[in-house]
Amino acid sequence: MPAPRTGSQNSYLTIDTPPVRVLSWPKCEYASQVYCVEPVTEISPAGVETVLMKTPYSNCHNNDYSLRDFCSLDGSDWMEMQLGQFTEAEMNNTYRWKVRTGRLEPNILMLGDTQRTKVTGDATAGWTIEITAKPAVKAYKQGCNTAAMCGNDTVAENVTYSIAGYLRMLGVNQAWPSVASTALRANLRGTFISTNGMAQSWEFGQDTFRVSAVSPHFLPDGKTMTPGFVKVFLPEAYVLGDRGYKSVAEVTPERFALTVYGAEKSPTVTVVEGGLLVDTGVTHFSDPSPVLKLLRADEQLAKQNLVALQQQQTTSGASSTASSASNYVRTAASGAKATLTINLTSAQKVRIYRKVGSRLTLLKTFSAKKGTNKYVTVYAKTYTFVVKDAKGKTIPPRLSASAYRLGLLLVR
Repeated sequence: MPAPRTGSQNSYLTIDTPPVRVLSWPKCEYASQVYCVEPVTEISPAGVETVLMKTPYSNCHNNDYSLRDFCSLDGSDWMEMQLGQFTEAEMNNTYRWKVRTGRLEPNILMLGDTQRTKVTGDATAGWTIEITAKPAVKAYKQGCNTAAMCGNDTVAENVTYSIAGYLRMLGVNQAWPSVASTALRANLRGTFISTNGMAQSWEFGQDTFRVSAVSPHFLPDGKTMTPGFVKVFLPEAYVLGDRGYKSVAEVTPERFALTVYGAEKSPTVTVVEGGLLVDTGVTHFSDPSPVLKLLRADEQLAKQNLVALQQQQTTSGASSTASSASNYVRTAASGAKATLTINLTSAQKVRIYRKVGSRLTLLKTFSAKKGTNKYVTVYAKTYTFVVKDAKGKTIPPRLSASAYRLGLLLVR
């Protein structure tokens, strides 16, 4: 293999020679070469495979396109991933190629109509991601980059068919897209988000994916709504290692918390090679903004228990609203931190009691302002408790989001 940077700055790079920002990565010609792309295979609807002469476009950079120094290999830079433009007829084809990303770990990919990814390698020898994708409809309008600028009356100026997006290496406790540990980063390796938004981005925090996908609402004819989709692939390592399931087959739509267009929805979940493909149900633009979270196995149990209890209360004629179902809350997890939301009509002192039988033991007294206040405590064992104001009147608490996570149950 020729010496690194022979001929051009990003030619014949090895694992110890970082690429230069913005410059495209060349075709891979040698086994030890990294920061390069392998040939593209076109797969027809009939399954006929053809190796193309087309070279995928990949590079690494941050948002300053003027920088021509070496790419940062800590995740602060991101990687372009493009296969270019296609004809409408080629939308029925599938395309597969590999990108050798060296020390840039391929954690989360956001790219067109991605069908599958496969990650191999390690940080020592270099990572490789194999991408399988189809061209997607891309509707364009100048300035239509945010929901505020791309409302339900916007009409696309033109339509293309493309495979384009970007890949991120997650940091660990950094200012750029990051997670709390190297273990979680490893479990997320190979995650992808598939969408055809004109402008698109994602955030991952508190085990939740927030996807922004914006496009003109109508195609150029002004009548046909722009077809849209947002799908998220979750690797098996994340489902089992981080979410606590024994098998991906255990994960049903009810085990997800999902909102689309601001409303709660149920996703379509498919077990595929290597993990789960979750279709959020987005069908059109301009601003679906799906928010998706796979509940932990123990969170789902708490959610099921709460639903069952509410159904029982409804059957017995009692209110099915969590905020008024009862004055008591029981924690199902020994030693867990419990979060209550308490609504007050005036500023006053609040007292928290532990309830054992008919006996109340005072745990905490604190001053609370008018409005909504949270109280957090740590239990040594499972028991019920009751909340009273300074005059001895019981304050009905309601469950917060963290209550579902901790397995809190309303009891009559």
